[in-house]
Amino acid sequence: IGIPCSGMKNPAGVVEKTDAASLPLEIKCTECVNPNPVIYDELIGELVTVTDKPERFNSVEELEQMSPDEKYEYWAKQYEKCIRCYACRNTCPACNCKECYVDQYRVGWQNKAVDVAENQMFHITRAIHVAGRCIECGECERLCPMNIPIMKMNRKLIKDINELFGDYAAGVDLEAKPPLGQFNTNDPEEFM
Repeated sequence: IGIPCSGMKNPAGVVEKTDAASLPLEIKCTECVNPNPVIYDELIGELVTVTDKPERFNSVEELEQMSPDEKYEYWAKQYEKCIRCYACRNTCPACNCKECYVDQYRVGWQNKAVDVAENQMFHITRAIHVAGRCIECGECERLCPMNIPIMKMNRKLIKDINELFGDYAAGVDLEAKPPLGQFNTNDPEEFM
């Protein structure tokens, strides 16, 4: 069952644009590339008219202009705020392991301390874990009580995957193979 989405109202009223009813929308809604269902058997409601595609990678391009030290400082500042409530992980449809590595008790995997280094480890591991499977719903960022720009990291990985392996959008084509879910001897290996 497919249901078109004209956006979610932002209860705080903070947003860059509004919908036809002049309601303040969630930021994630202003960046959504698929407000209409892509795959469905039955459609409920009217399709949403899309006038222009959002610029998904603007925030990533700003990040890419930073020096390595500036990037480190930016992310260290963001991850310093993290309280590791795991709201990002718990709401993510791509996070579906039966037991997350942070919930396991294994010496040396992940410390329970909430500090910058451990927070960085959690967020980087999580981002790489869902790379190629993130559907860009933005719930991770919307539910973060500390307002960490989680989607900026996710979109950076999506952009890199598209540049390395060709355009791919998770959850849009049932026949498409996730680029990081298979091995090809011709895969780029510039890092080796």
